[in-house]
Amino acid sequence: MNTDRIKKILAILSCILYAIVVLIVLPLCIYERNRHYSSKVEAWFVGGIFVMATLPVSMYGIIKHALHYSKPHLQKYIIRILFMVPIYALNSWIVLKFPQTSIYLDTIRECYEAFSIYNFMMYLINFLKHEVVDFEIIKYSKRDIKWFCCLPPCENGMSVLDKCKFGVLQYTLVRVLTSLIAYISEIFKVYNEGEIDFRFSWSYVAIANNFSQMIAMFCLILFYTVFKNELAPLKPIRQYLCIKFVVFVTFWQSILIAILTKFGIISINQWPYFPTIIDTVNGLQDFLICIEMFIASIAHIIAFPVTPYLIDERLNWLSNIANAANVSDLSYEVKSHYDIFYGKVKNVIKRRKSNETVSNSIDEPDESTRLVVECQETYGIHAQIETSSNDITVEI
Repeated sequence: MNTDRIKKILAILSCILYAIVVLIVLPLCIYERNRHYSSKVEAWFVGGIFVMATLPVSMYGIIKHALHYSKPHLQKYIIRILFMVPIYALNSWIVLKFPQTSIYLDTIRECYEAFSIYNFMMYLINFLKHEVVDFEIIKYSKRDIKWFCCLPPCENGMSVLDKCKFGVLQYTLVRVLTSLIAYISEIFKVYNEGEIDFRFSWSYVAIANNFSQMIAMFCLILFYTVFKNELAPLKPIRQYLCIKFVVFVTFWQSILIAILTKFGIISINQWPYFPTIIDTVNGLQDFLICIEMFIASIAHIIAFPVTPYLIDERLNWLSNIANAANVSDLSYEVKSHYDIFYGKVKNVIKRRKSNETVSNSIDEPDESTRLVVECQETYGIHAQIETSSNDITVEI
């Protein structure tokens, strides 16, 4: 059986499987809509139609890359990024129907969002390492790179690469930490998601996430600015915009809805889908994400085409997706940056202790130390410190 025939069989089977799912889910949605008709159920039904249109588009791109897995060092990250859209869509649709699950499902969504930004950064770095000739020489040839107004310039391109990688990686860790804080706060009823009230933790979590996210995006822009010529064949701008659309638009959208609700511009009377203010903020956000992810799925297919990878065909596409799901590289990066950071902190502490020891030995000389000061009109002052281990001479 040749490759083309197997591909056709897989495509037909996928279509049949999806048709079965639609034929089961859609009637259930219609039944639920007619049984408990309300504006909220209507929003859930409309959102579901967009989600069911999003999933086949996203899965098409994922399976195509898994079938033509010719460059695992790049496509592993592409597959992970493409999974962001269906995760967002399904999460929002389920939460729209079962809002009590939002604290659990949104935690998964937000962590995967940060994970996707890390994957995009590693996608760019691996392209430079594996696809650009003499990159090891190029990254050291870029010198005195200005990266922030009040900070000293980076020594070379390698320094920029390390700083940008760390700047993106910190967002992944911060997202996990703030998601954990959100979960604990919800248990103790002090989270109050979607409402700007500094008596509760949501406002502080949103500020921390926003600040960390801004650092991550700044590092991506800086990285592209420094290695723009080398990244040109990849055309990363459209890819960056796709990720920014999903991450930034959805995040700032939630903040904007919360602000508009806080000042009464959006009210329950205008949006009868949801019974309370908090339900209005969260429900409207989830409803809009269901629609936006359909647009994002098409944009991701265009931004991450499979055409450059039509070199090889690997029919064990499920194992290729499993390879992309292996996140051991993330744990390795976290450990590597922890070791670097810990080593730098340890060196600073060691240097300070050493300076304090030298200072104390000069300020408080012991019995073995003799200070001789000779005044000479011609040569000035000559001071000599003698110890049992070394001599230090200072001339003024």
